[in-house]
Amino acid sequence: MSCSVCAEPVVTQQKDNTVSSPVVTHLEEAQNQHVTKVPLNEDKLWLPRRYQKYHLPLLRAAKVALAQPRCYEIKRGSLDLRQSEPKHAIYRFLCKQASGKTYSEVIDGVTFQSLVPRPSSEIVCYELLMAQVKMMKQVRWLNDTALTAGDGEPERYEWQFDSVAVDGQPLKYSALCQLNSEAIAELKIMPRRE
Repeated sequence: MSCSVCAEPVVTQQKDNTVSSPVVTHLEEAQNQHVTKVPLNEDKLWLPRRYQKYHLPLLRAAKVALAQPRCYEIKRGSLDLRQSEPKHAIYRFLCKQASGKTYSEVIDGVTFQSLVPRPSSEIVCYELLMAQVKMMKQVRWLNDTALTAGDGEPERYEWQFDSVAVDGQPLKYSALCQLNSEAIAELKIMPRRE
C-alpha cells in the first residue's frame, strides 16, 4: 500500500526561516518564484513632525526591510517610538509576504540590520516534518530526538517513524532533513526498508 507521502516529497523552507510558519508548500514555493517585489512607496512611511530628522535613516531602513527575502511590499513603516532611544532608533515595517500574509520587520537604526530572529535549522526541520505527518494515522516515533550528523559532516537531521495506512497496513518511514548549498532546509520522507 502506498500513500502520497511515500513519493519522496521535498519540502523546502525559505531562506528567511520565517518565524510564524517556516513551512513552505510546493504551491507557495512556486508562487514565490513568480512574485516580484513592489518598489518602495515613500508615501507608506510616516514620522511625527518632531522626528523629521529621522527621515533619511527611515528610508534607508525601509530599503533594508524590503531587501529581506520574505518582504515583497512595505505596507507601512515608521520609527518605533516605544523601542527607540535618543541615540538608538528602531524602525518597524509592516511587510507583505508573497503569500499575502503580513508580518513586522524590525530594523536597527544603528547597524541597519534586521532584528527579526530566525529559528535554528533543527527547529525548522522539525516543523517541516510535523507539517508533513500531521495527516498520517497512528504515528509512532522510533527515536525520541533527531539523529544528527557527526562533526565535520554537513548539517542534517533524521527521524524514523511508523504509521498506519487507511486500510490498516503498517507503514515504515525515514525522514531526512538537510541544508542545501543555499542553507535552505529540505525534507524528504521515504519508505524505510528493514
